Amino acid sequence: MKMMQSRYLLTLLFVFLIGTVSAAKVDGMPPGVDIYSAAEVGNGQTCLVGAKLDEDGMNEMPIAFLRAPNPNRNLLWSKSLEIPSATYQGRATHCAASPNALFVLVQSDTQPQQTLTQTLLQLFKLDKKNGRVISEKDVIVPGVSAAYTAWVDEGASNLSVKGDRVVITGKYDLLSNRSAPAGKTAETFSVDVSEDLTSTNDDAKPSEK
Repeated sequence: MKMMQSRYLLTLLFVFLIGTVSAAKVDGMPPGVDIYSAAEVGNGQTCLVGAKLDEDGMNEMPIAFLRAPNPNRNLLWSKSLEIPSATYQGRATHCAASPNALFVLVQSDTQPQQTLTQTLLQLFKLDKKNGRVISEKDVIVPGVSAAYTAWVDEGASNLSVKGDRVVITGKYDLLSNRSAPAGKTAETFSVDVSEDLTSTNDDAKPSEK
């Protein structure tokens, strides 16, 4: 089972089912898409983020959509997002908005084997008008020098726009803790990024569980 799906299995099963059903009702939604979350982004529009199967039908690739308001609720645009070359699959899991842009969080896996994989985080800034990628930034857990895997659980509060800053709250675990029971050694972190994705708050530190 894919790493992120296994992490989400219990907490997101209902959300996945709702998202899949909703996707089927949106005009223009391509086949093979799973919606991980939806966020209202102003003017009655909704940002939908998730994953679609690649050409081989084997791995997930992140994708974002902007849906029109009622009564049409058709797709205004869709945007496939690139994952790091060191990863083999990824999914867009969160979306937040400023007045003119959407911020999409992507979580990608380096290995198919859950016991070996490392999850990497990226933040994309998209033009709300057409989905064009304005900028992209790797999300690095602050203050951690050892190798780790990081993830962001479901919930709108874990990706938010506060003024001219974008705040990401997630969890990380050192790769050296693989033998420990799942989740027992995980720590939380928060990263504060400028809205243009050019700088990170150097004062950000991992927080206690």
